[in-house]
Amino acid sequence: MSIAYKIHPFLDDQIEKTSLVTLFMKSRDFLKKKSILNDAYSNVLVEELKHDFSGIYQNEDTAMGVLVRARYFDQEVIKFIQVNENPIIVNLGCGLDTRYHRLKEHNKEAFFYDLDLPDVIDLRSRLIVPEKNNHYLAHSVFELKWMEELQNKHQNSQFLFIAEGLFMYLDKPQIRNLLIDLARHFPSGEIHFDIVNKWTMRNATGHSNITPPFKSGFNRDLEMTEWTDKLVYSKTKLFTSEKEFQEIHFIKRLIMKFPRFKYGCRMLHYKFKQN
Repeated sequence: MSIAYKIHPFLDDQIEKTSLVTLFMKSRDFLKKKSILNDAYSNVLVEELKHDFSGIYQNEDTAMGVLVRARYFDQEVIKFIQVNENPIIVNLGCGLDTRYHRLKEHNKEAFFYDLDLPDVIDLRSRLIVPEKNNHYLAHSVFELKWMEELQNKHQNSQFLFIAEGLFMYLDKPQIRNLLIDLARHFPSGEIHFDIVNKWTMRNATGHSNITPPFKSGFNRDLEMTEWTDKLVYSKTKLFTSEKEFQEIHFIKRLIMKFPRFKYGCRMLHYKFKQN
């Protein structure tokens, strides 16, 4: 979309503002000679926003984590689309993510729903016009209304939920309730999400000067299985196992072998057990 005027992002909530941070990281990455995500549309959106991004400082390792996380989830979404007949992809706390556009070769084979709070969806709607297979949901992730609507609308579909950069800003009871509600409404569904360990939760400085502190940390990837028998653990992907982290300075590579750093940030895959 090309417009003659810039759009001001009226976002007051700290968590909502993280959508600007991750968007800027993806835009900055696109301009590099060796781009990780190659997200051209993110750069277009940054140019269309009336916002001073210079106030965002970036930790390069954290920015790399944001980028490899998005790429990994993209790859998992593609796999899900390829093996399911009626795939539905739901992006929880979507912010200004452009996954639907990044996966243009696959997005016509699935329905994509981008869900976030009303202020974020309002901004998103002004920047990114929804398309035939891409719909917006202006709700809190905790509301049951949108779950019931999707459940009724797509009764013979397969659901994949992506919670990217979300759970560390929620406390454990909130995460527990959300996962249990999703498992109850979407039996045989799946979810990919990322978490940090307790050390990272306590010591992370955030990836910009506007992001809020982390509220939850998990040292055990199977902890969610203790909440309900409807949550079935599938696999874990370590951020530090991605090739970009294997190519950084050898001193940093050595440091990342220590458990508190190696397991500091992980991407988990869970499946919802049918009744």
